[in-house]
Amino acid sequence: MQLVPIGTVGEIYIGGVGVSPGYINRPDLNLTKFPKNPFTGKGTLYATGDFGRWLPNGEVECLGRMDNQVKLRGFRIELDEIDYYISQFPSIQANVTVVSKNNDDKVIVSYFVPQAYANQTKSTDIDQRCYHSNTCLISDLRGFLKEQLPNYSIPSVFIPLSELPLSTNGKVDKTALPCHKAALKSMISQQVDPVSGGIYSPTQNTLNNIWQQTLGLDSMIPLHTNFFDLGGHSILATRLGIQVRKSFGIDIPISLVFRQPTIYSMAAAVDQFNQAASNITTNILSINNAVARTVSSKHPPLNHNNVPFVFSERIRTGEAPIFFLTGATGFLGAFILAHLLIRFPTATVLCVVRAQSPEHAFNRIKSSSINHLLWQSQWNIIASETDSQLGCKIGYGSRQVRVVVGDLSQPRLGITTAEWQSLARDVDAIIHNGALVHWMYPYSKFRSPNVLGTLAAIDLATTDYVKPLHFISSLSVFNSSHYIELSSETQSSINSGILESDGLEGSRHGLPSGYDQSKWVADKLILEARARGYPFTIIRPGFVVGSSTTGVINTDDFQWRLVKGCIQLGKAPVLDNEINMCPVDYIAELVAEVVAQPEALDLGIFHIESPTRFSYSDMFGQLRLYGYKVDSIPYTLWCNHLKEATDKSIENALYSVLQFAQGDMPKDTRLPILDTSHTQALCQIGGMSCPPISSLIGLYLAYMVKVGFLTPPTLSILPDARASCQEVTTETPPNSHMTVTRQALPQLPMEVSVMINRNNRI
Repeated sequence: MQLVPIGTVGEIYIGGVGVSPGYINRPDLNLTKFPKNPFTGKGTLYATGDFGRWLPNGEVECLGRMDNQVKLRGFRIELDEIDYYISQFPSIQANVTVVSKNNDDKVIVSYFVPQAYANQTKSTDIDQRCYHSNTCLISDLRGFLKEQLPNYSIPSVFIPLSELPLSTNGKVDKTALPCHKAALKSMISQQVDPVSGGIYSPTQNTLNNIWQQTLGLDSMIPLHTNFFDLGGHSILATRLGIQVRKSFGIDIPISLVFRQPTIYSMAAAVDQFNQAASNITTNILSINNAVARTVSSKHPPLNHNNVPFVFSERIRTGEAPIFFLTGATGFLGAFILAHLLIRFPTATVLCVVRAQSPEHAFNRIKSSSINHLLWQSQWNIIASETDSQLGCKIGYGSRQVRVVVGDLSQPRLGITTAEWQSLARDVDAIIHNGALVHWMYPYSKFRSPNVLGTLAAIDLATTDYVKPLHFISSLSVFNSSHYIELSSETQSSINSGILESDGLEGSRHGLPSGYDQSKWVADKLILEARARGYPFTIIRPGFVVGSSTTGVINTDDFQWRLVKGCIQLGKAPVLDNEINMCPVDYIAELVAEVVAQPEALDLGIFHIESPTRFSYSDMFGQLRLYGYKVDSIPYTLWCNHLKEATDKSIENALYSVLQFAQGDMPKDTRLPILDTSHTQALCQIGGMSCPPISSLIGLYLAYMVKVGFLTPPTLSILPDARASCQEVTTETPPNSHMTVTRQALPQLPMEVSVMINRNNRI
């Protein structure tokens, strides 16, 4: 049992003179509900069974009951929240969500009673007619939930029933719900494909066997049934992709499961691979040309015949500017929000957030900022429209942080007409940081949020009057063999690397992922607009890593999965390729400086790289420096050890990204050499510098240990990761020249501690 840092979720324990010593004659129950106080050595604590977290202001926020919260595939999931949104969907009369075991995995299963069946004969058994008549309803419900919940919270299986079983006290009897595997078997047992008549080709038959093994089913799976409607999720998709590659002996991309999620379509793709008839890639050229024509028609060149652009006086003076920010609930976005308000203390930042209501949107922003140790108490005060000091009356929130409900994938960003017009009239600059990010999705998944969303941001920037648009892109737009080879050619010349003004034609073909392709198209839109004279910029970070002051990181990023996976394996590959990592607060500070400086509009494009070279082998060496036993071995041998480990268990952190880890990392992790002249010039103007990554690894490891992502190393020389609001200076680890900040825990009026059991980390 240990205290958790500020913002981290744990179980709430209550102690003090008013707490009972325990239940009478229940010593077994007292061990868990009334444990001895390990911090004072006196008295007992009461385990409330509630999740909660400390807020920076010293308050404790209760987040709900532990028995309704589960941890699944590394994510904390609130079952009550899922049930709430399902109950809000039309045509649903009753529902309940549970976690069910599926072989060695767990899945979220939602049982529901359609409104159409509410008045019919009651039965808690599986009803074939109920399922088939509600296939469209299930599809619509899944789509609705995707707009309300993160992907990992969306149920894998939906089971329609005529009635939910009830206990004698009138509550849903979860133990009486039908087994989801039996339900799926019953649902698919009588389905016959109308085209094939139940006759499967050899490829389809092999795939059917693989699907059955992966999903834990023993019935023939209909050819046109979606993998994800049968309980599939990203982990199972990875497992399925690996088995398909093994069975057919082809290097088929695992992302194919997302592109071709039925046996019928997947079999066709496998046959194409076997025949070498074509390579399944996404043609972004025609899409780019079509969208570029849209830009050309809607946004003519800026010249003397148009209204000239004038840099905002409110930004120039720093007096109450108004900014519009997308993606503020994400990791980088939360830091951009904070650094905009550091750079412009009197500013108002309007954030577009996907949410059910303005209050929900504001709470999402607040929750993200708290989790990243960024929230400020003055942002809490909700301002009314009658507030005389409220400079911006658009949206909902405080004077500094306001929200509008929207959706990047929708026309005009999903913003109401009235708010769109107000934004176009009042905003001084737009920071477009929001995007869908997923390493396996095809381009078609990214087109609406990442490409059309950028086009909508361009529309907003040019509506009413022309205003600066700062687009946060990615260095992944250079992930093509052309730029790797070009870098090798220029390495020995006087050139400093791929110029920031490069037109990206070298990656028109060959970008490996749908995300990279979507960023390429969006970049081309901005470049087209810049060519027409519009005051737009592109900021391209590499790997965004943790804060250089608090150590807060995004543990779901590949590089930290790689670190954890190597620690679990006890082995790391010899990999001398450089990894371009930059602290998130440095990137956010640079974004704020781009917004502030008129000169940045002339520079236009910014490549953000670490000024000091740091390789994968250097990173693994840091693990050994801080006491982790991680042996360096050749890459091919490391792949063999990783394969053996993941064949036995899915617990290794690299399991869900196995295709990349076991692909060809020595080739796939090569980086082009990039020119950073514009970024260096801006840093000189703003007096900024990027700290060496080698000096921060210890702090990042300390944070990962503190939040339970990593086990502690054998040596106790990790720096202290930040815990709360009062900063103090602490000692730094050997070979480090940075100052690490730590914060003391606030003093609460009574002995209330948010704790976490090491055996049940959140």
